Amino acid sequence: VRPPPDAVVVAYDLSPADTAHLYKAAVSGLATDAGGTTSHTAIIARAHEIPAVVGLEDITEVVGNGDLVIVDGSEGLVIVSPDAETVNEYRERARSRAAAEAALLHNKDLPAETLDGTRATLSANIDHIDEIPGALDHGAEGIGLFRTEYMFMDVECLPNEEDHYRHACHVLERMGDRQSTFRTFDLGADKVARFLTENYIEANPALGLRSIRLCLSRPMRPLFIAQLRGLLRASVKGPLRLMFPMISGVDELESVLDLLAEVRADLHRESIAFNPDMPIGIMIEVPSAVMVAEHLAELVDFFSIGTNDLIQYTLAVDRVNEHVSYLYQPLHPALLRLVSQVIIAADNAGIDVSMCGELAGDSRVVPVLLGLGLRQLSMNGGAIPAVKETIRSNNLSHLTSLATQALELPSATKVIELVNTMLGSKLRSRNEKTR
Repeated sequence: VRPPPDAVVVAYDLSPADTAHLYKAAVSGLATDAGGTTSHTAIIARAHEIPAVVGLEDITEVVGNGDLVIVDGSEGLVIVSPDAETVNEYRERARSRAAAEAALLHNKDLPAETLDGTRATLSANIDHIDEIPGALDHGAEGIGLFRTEYMFMDVECLPNEEDHYRHACHVLERMGDRQSTFRTFDLGADKVARFLTENYIEANPALGLRSIRLCLSRPMRPLFIAQLRGLLRASVKGPLRLMFPMISGVDELESVLDLLAEVRADLHRESIAFNPDMPIGIMIEVPSAVMVAEHLAELVDFFSIGTNDLIQYTLAVDRVNEHVSYLYQPLHPALLRLVSQVIIAADNAGIDVSMCGELAGDSRVVPVLLGLGLRQLSMNGGAIPAVKETIRSNNLSHLTSLATQALELPSATKVIELVNTMLGSKLRSRNEKTR
């Protein structure tokens, strides 16, 4: 059922595909019983700038059809049947926020450069081609993550080689000389395509046959090869980079690279053009990959740190489970130390390193990331102006000192206190569940 424009959708849970459809229906807000703040449903809502509050547990029991509802995504609040004074207050807040965002857009064409002259590159995470104009309007310098799995979700026919080729060519055409990084399809866990629902039901999908493991499985290998062929063919049309998700170690990476070499050899025999120097990279989102990052760096051209899963696997916190969301701590010292290790390994090997997880778009956390040594960040397009403003308002020397101190602290609470003290931020601890 297609909701009317400006409706607030209240549901037990929503799939990423559902959320994308609701964006196209121009809904004004989402509220769910289930889910975490870094579930892909929440990520897509942020990417499309739809106010959303997830993990409320009982919102479907409280709200009825026709109720007036305010969804405050920034504070994690849903207000049911607000009085006139509250409605007026939130209307004024909305106007103020719109004015502030419009003011930030004036920095669109300015460099993301610290006060003492250190330059960062800000790119966009993209799910669909129609998001590209908005990302560029917000100042994106490229695509740091194109999530190709949405080509497989909620479709009647699975994409073939030609579909992948044409899709990538359209993206490259729109991006011009800007770099575009395509991640091979990352299905599984909370991103379940219709054709997988019967054959891949698992008790623990986050640790199961997902992502690159699924791509390499015998039933899925033909679909994976078709995607590789399509993307390789498109690589002659513009600056395209290929990225593999959820690599857990050297053996797994070598298996992927062997298959890629076979596909390249087939294209060469068929006299089909492709760019033999297309950069190849991997996402670092499993702790084991961090531990052997220096060895992985010898085999690829770049790393991209995926903090959403890296936090989940490091802290043993299910990112889509609202009951443990308070334990999902982006500034946990363990995570900061892992990120630092990856940056050092990449720098020592002379390869690029970026971050494309949700942490990269949090303007309150970006100062710590810059201090750790990150210079390439990819995020939803709407977050770019605020992140750029944060970068342009700080000295790197100060941020380096901040990060150095943060790495020595024992808890996320202590790191948050340090950030608040040194930067005057208003970061909150997650000791209490967001409601």
